Amino acid sequence: MLHPKRLAEILSFLVKAARILSYYKSGVTFKSALWINHDFVNDIGYLTLLGNMLGPSACRELFFEYALGVYGDRDISKTNTARLIGGMPADMNEAARQWFNQADSFSTRVVGFGFRKYRFTRPGPDTDSLTISADDPVFVVREPQNNHDSNAVSLLWKNGEKLGYLRRNIAVHIAPLMDQEIDKSILDRISELIQSEKKNDQLRKIVSLIHEYCSDPVRSFSIGLLVRFLFSCLVDADRLSTADFENPQGAQLRYLGKYPDWQNLIDCFEQISFENKNEVDQTRQEISSSCRQRANDVLGLYYLTVPTGGGKTFSSLRFALHHAKKHNLERIIYVIPYTSIIDQNASNVAKIFNVVFNQIVLEHHSNLVFEKDTWRNRILSENWDAPFVFCTATQPLLHGVDPSKGAVPYPNALEIVDFPPLFDALKRVEVQTTYPRTPDL
Repeated sequence: MLHPKRLAEILSFLVKAARILSYYKSGVTFKSALWINHDFVNDIGYLTLLGNMLGPSACRELFFEYALGVYGDRDISKTNTARLIGGMPADMNEAARQWFNQADSFSTRVVGFGFRKYRFTRPGPDTDSLTISADDPVFVVREPQNNHDSNAVSLLWKNGEKLGYLRRNIAVHIAPLMDQEIDKSILDRISELIQSEKKNDQLRKIVSLIHEYCSDPVRSFSIGLLVRFLFSCLVDADRLSTADFENPQGAQLRYLGKYPDWQNLIDCFEQISFENKNEVDQTRQEISSSCRQRANDVLGLYYLTVPTGGGKTFSSLRFALHHAKKHNLERIIYVIPYTSIIDQNASNVAKIFNVVFNQIVLEHHSNLVFEKDTWRNRILSENWDAPFVFCTATQPLLHGVDPSKGAVPYPNALEIVDFPPLFDALKRVEVQTTYPRTPDL
């Protein structure tokens, strides 16, 4: 018959073992390790029995969770988790590296969170939206330029707020794995671009055309414009990537170039019927038919001289739709000199397509009414991410090449490539204003 004291020990062991197993199976590895090292009986017999109940892989995971993620700066050679695996590994660094290479997940304390946690745990008028919960995802970011640790790995919350850093003894193993993956993906992409003969040929062709058809100082201006365009591509991609990282909800509002097929838009446009009651209506149809025929011509500059009321908006739209399909262009941009008529033209075009395709007509000007100045409209205006764009003349060209802007590229510069622009009431601009002149010395 068991002594009452011995029976109490066995019952205590069973209760604690059940709690440890429950925590571990629930994924709370960190708390399981804490229970083993701080609240479990320090008896080799009970530890052996617990180890058999957990299994070798679980004992190894519990050891490294505690050793690296919790109290990595302390002597852990005499802890219960160390005894579960038969003692400390001969080479702790190598053992930790191998474990991180195989581990799917791990628990750890966040260094520096104590200095920031008041922002995430104290509700108030400015912090309600920052209250963090246990299931919130975090972003792991490398900081190789960190002044205190070249292996630094920071943790960001879903809104971009920094929670803190991984511990040094964890970061030293995680950082090389991240660098290896990052370097590989970047190097692969760089190699792909360098070896792309198509892209290299396109760039050589552009430069050769500039030298062939342009004379100084237009040649220098053209090369400078090409450099600004390439720089705009880089800046635009970087800004969009950063914005989408900080605001995932906004990223879901973008089209990212996935617009309706031109043929579908053409079919939608050609379904509309126009009245033919008098001679003016007949003339409008003749103008529209002429624009349709010329849409199959080569890329170039085309003029449409029609008096007021001649149906320029729809005739030019018909030309642009078929011209875009013929030459595989990306978008149609209406450049209108006055904000007072942008709203009217944009509304007329939107009425045609909104029946089938919603919100594909983008307005980007200073005269937007409240109903149209939506959050999505602002998101899409950042890089004209829509098949139809209505703007003033200052948006696509003058702002993009203004020398007073210095080296800062206009973010929409790359969006004015591969598109049929429609200039309404185009005015003459003196040549001297289209490129910077060297002042007299």
